[in-house]
Amino acid sequence: MGQDLAGRIRQVRREGGFTQAEFGAVLGVSDSTVGSWETGARTPDADMLEHVADKTGTSVDWLLGRTPLREGLRPPTPEELEKYPTLKAALVRHLAGPPADLAALPAIMRASGFSEDDITTVMKVVRAFQPTKEGQADK
Repeated sequence: MGQDLAGRIRQVRREGGFTQAEFGAVLGVSDSTVGSWETGARTPDADMLEHVADKTGTSVDWLLGRTPLREGLRPPTPEELEKYPTLKAALVRHLAGPPADLAALPAIMRASGFSEDDITTVMKVVRAFQPTKEGQADK
């Protein structure tokens, strides 16, 4: 996981157009500390990981390679779901939960920029997989 973290730290620094010294100044660390993170020689502690995520508009989980959701705000793409089967399984488990869990889904989708047609389609699919009283998904 160290190399994945190292690569992602390097990636966000470069995307921001920062040298190691400039990035270190933003984070309150030296350029050699940034360099050691980028080579995997050292790992930022939990507080610093959170600080890096906050300053770069990413999530700690993304920096650690635990999720494909860089900002933690958008829904995963089908390709990302296939690449991260654990995320896919968690999403399926959530969608198979009680109907009350889905009450906020249309509002979340609207806030994420989905069209009303897309929301209607997604809700039809989700409802089709909701358990019935017998415990089976609707067909």
